[in-house]
Order: sequence, then structure tokens, then C-alpha cells
Amino acid sequence: MTNYEIVEENEVKFFKGMLELPIAVGTIGGSVNRNPLYATCLNLLDQPNSQQLSQIITAVGLCQNLAALRALAIEGIQRGHMRLHARAIAIKSQVPAHLVDDCCKFMELRKKYDEQTVQAFLDFHMKPKL
Repeated sequence: MTNYEIVEENEVKFFKGMLELPIAVGTIGGSVNRNPLYATCLNLLDQPNSQQLSQIITAVGLCQNLAALRALAIEGIQRGHMRLHARAIAIKSQVPAHLVDDCCKFMELRKKYDEQTVQAFLDFHMKPKL
């Protein structure tokens, strides 16, 4: 379905991605006329025809695929997910913005991603200095 390659044209190298999907894309008729959300989305995209819409869908698919490959190659899906999870817990626990990154590192080092770990971090960082 997806293929990436480096191609050269006029002594300039390009990263080229191709995605082939067997889907039908339409911008007129069917449920497009019955669902106001479809009309809003098409409006945001400046009323593309079906060919243009299929190219947009393909570009988005390539971006998502490349992002997934990057996540797998660089840090792994699980680790990336846990980093986002740690950030969400820190923000939900009202960690001051300037301490969120440090709090996330604290949770990662402890391998515990919960409000109790955030509280232990805050207890240390927020207590009065002597």
C-alpha cells in the first residue's frame, strides 16, 4: 500500500512517498448532501473536486504513515505514548507550567505514571527552601 523512495531529478534528490488505496471518493451526491458536517469540511478545503479530495486524503495518509514509522524507529510507540500520558497527568494534577517537563522526567525515571508520583514530585519541588 505504501512505498517510499529517494529519487533524483536534475541532480536534486527528493523523498517520494506513494500510497495506493482502493477507495471511492466523491464530493457530490449521496450522503455528502445530507450531512452538514461534510459540507463544512469541503468548505474548509475550498470545495475540492473528487480528484483533489482523493489527493488530500492520500497526502494525509502518507503523513500518518510516516509519523508512525518515525515513532517506531526513534522511540517506539509505547514510550511515546507514555510521554504523552505523563504530560496529561502532570497538567491534570495542576503542576505549574514551568515544572511540567521536569515532572514528566521524574515519572519516567520512576516508571510510575500516576497522581501519587506527581504529588511526590510536587512535595519536593514546592516545599519551602531553608
